[in-house]
Amino acid sequence: MARRPTYTTARNPRKKVVPSLLGVSSVFQPRGTYSKAQRPEVAVQGGNVVSSAIDNIDYDPRTAQLTVTFNSGRRYAYFGVSPQRYRAFMAAPSKGQYLNYSIKGQYSYRQI
Repeated sequence: MARRPTYTTARNPRKKVVPSLLGVSSVFQPRGTYSKAQRPEVAVQGGNVVSSAIDNIDYDPRTAQLTVTFNSGRRYAYFGVSPQRYRAFMAAPSKGQYLNYSIKGQYSYRQI
């Protein structure tokens, strides 16, 4: 696979801009160049969803933990869930069916 070209920015030659296929450039810092104070924080993703059984879905990419809150108030944490699986879960037309067939039984979990 051919590598996409990268270009440095005028303000900071260590930052590189990668042209995106969607027309939006993504700016990234080369590996290992962040100091601890500059390291970007990754927020927990998720929120309320439209579902008859599920009230809220949260995902923490740092720990790969998916937290599902049901309408009954019960909360379950699923461990080792990939970001791709989380995105597919959020895009699924039926959250309950996706949870039953693609997450339950595939990942370790505990009630919290």
